Amino acid sequence: MSRIEIDTLGKSFDGKRVLHDISLTLAPGRSLALIGPTAAGKTVLLKCLVGLYAPDRGSIKIDGADAGSADMRAETLNDRIGMLFQQNALFDSLSVWENIGFRLMARGETRVGARARAEELLPQVGLPVETADLFPADLSGGMQKRVGFARAIATAPDILLLDNPTAGLDPILAARVDAMISSLARKNGATVISATGNMVGLTDAYDDIAVLHDGALRWHGPADAAQKADNPWLRQLLSGSRTGPIQTMSPIETMSIEA
Repeated sequence: MSRIEIDTLGKSFDGKRVLHDISLTLAPGRSLALIGPTAAGKTVLLKCLVGLYAPDRGSIKIDGADAGSADMRAETLNDRIGMLFQQNALFDSLSVWENIGFRLMARGETRVGARARAEELLPQVGLPVETADLFPADLSGGMQKRVGFARAIATAPDILLLDNPTAGLDPILAARVDAMISSLARKNGATVISATGNMVGLTDAYDDIAVLHDGALRWHGPADAAQKADNPWLRQLLSGSRTGPIQTMSPIETMSIEA
């Protein structure tokens, strides 16, 4: 289990600030749901955490060590962090078990051992063992998401970063996936940050919630306090209301404006 400390983190692209002085701490073994509207900065924050983006300012510490150092970046990417990418990022030419065991084999595990680990994980993510010999093209989007999650936890990482793990799933399956994430994370003792758009069962599946809007942290606290919190951003997201500080337009409204 690892402690994550983010201090006044900022990131810009082409002069546009995407993250504005983000500061939060996640205790070892805790799970955090990172919520917010589209383009709030959730994915960028995850990519800063995993080392794919270098912050412009601020710092990220893992167990007190600077995650920005070259040695720490190599260690976290190879050993300490498991990540589920938004588009799953499965290798089309590899079978399901080879995808799940890819990082294990990169670290020296035999093909026999990697396959055994994949077959152990498949039932845990709700897929039959027979799925092992299929290829990503043979799977539905929801099945691919589960394979991606199995790959993320295959090395038993200290930290799990999940980018929209329920995207494209119906509400019932999305709630099941969130519950599965919470259960498996606790079983593996991982510290979890999940950028999610699923509000169903959110306060039951995660220990903490953080709200991002326009790249700024608007609320952060324990999930069991979320329903009673007097915060307009959090309240709007949990209720799904169109009234509040988050301004959204439906596809129909967007089409009308463009017309």
